[in-house]
Amino acid sequence: MGTVLTKNCCVKDPQEPTSTTTIPENRPRSEPLKNSYSKFTLNERLHKEDNLIETITSSRVCIALGVINIRKDSFDQIFDIRGVEGVTRFGIVRKCEICRQPGKKVLVKTLHLLKLRKYAKEVIEELMLLKYLKHPQIHPISKIYRDGEKLYIMRHVVEGVNLKHFMKRENRLSESQVADIITQIIKIVKYIKIDYFVKKRKNSSLSTQDVIDQVIHRDIKIENFIVDPETLHVKLLDYGISSTFLTLDDLKSHMNVPVSYAPECLKDSFTSNCETWSIGIITYQLLTSRTPYTGKSKTELFHNIINYESKLSTDHWPYSERAKKFIQNMLGDQVPPVAAIRMSLSMALKHEFLLSTMPVIEAHSQEESGSL
Repeated sequence: MGTVLTKNCCVKDPQEPTSTTTIPENRPRSEPLKNSYSKFTLNERLHKEDNLIETITSSRVCIALGVINIRKDSFDQIFDIRGVEGVTRFGIVRKCEICRQPGKKVLVKTLHLLKLRKYAKEVIEELMLLKYLKHPQIHPISKIYRDGEKLYIMRHVVEGVNLKHFMKRENRLSESQVADIITQIIKIVKYIKIDYFVKKRKNSSLSTQDVIDQVIHRDIKIENFIVDPETLHVKLLDYGISSTFLTLDDLKSHMNVPVSYAPECLKDSFTSNCETWSIGIITYQLLTSRTPYTGKSKTELFHNIINYESKLSTDHWPYSERAKKFIQNMLGDQVPPVAAIRMSLSMALKHEFLLSTMPVIEAHSQEESGSL
């Protein structure tokens, strides 16, 4: 099933002589390849064929994404697999070395197009986003390969420690450290939502508020960030693909339910308030080194998140009142929390917890404590 990628749909890889580049007849030869993205409209293709494999093999998509065609089953000739970094519903992330460049470490995410075919438009749009986002704190895509019905998304390995591992290693972070990290995370998410979609796509009909409401990162979790232990410089390691457009049914069958997922997300209601919740949960994790939601099984965890059955508490809270208020405002300051009254990301950046650089305030009295 699916269309074989022809030589007219490929961008030449200097290490893969089997691939060739041919400029489509309907595009002037003087037009730079980089302009293909800005002039390409997905709808003109997708209204005719709602099939990811056929769409991804179209000349314009391949050129815009820089897709490199490789011979079927030739993955092992390009990459030397060194281990598994992670597993997703739609594929696997492997640690590899480039065969022709010994010692050159990369991460390669495999996407099975057949599993993603009903998300054709979303897959291509997010690949475009990842390919063209230019931000020092977002880990970029290096190359995209295609082998039959699989895509291989290659990224270079970057220095740093996974934020979750860093949290466990340090055991306890100061408020100023947490505030620094959370500020960076919020700014990264805001860049993706506002700077890219509004400033870079000037022909977009979406207003700034539309972008805030409609452009949603559904999978903000502590594992998706790396941090430099010395400088606390944060990078977004993975922007999604495998989870950004999961539906409720997908989530129910997903092998991992992120503990930072907002309850309404698990009810298939996605708004920008979901991001605020997720960042609030990450703040709690960094401060306490604890996971707010647990479950003996995936089903139990799913149930606990939806029903707000968590360990979120400030009893014997050893941190400042401003830290407590920040988390409450990020989650919705009621029990159960109310999504509509959560802070926006812009408001969060102005909160005194993030603006203050004062040392951690130790051990408040029990009278000042309460539940979240």
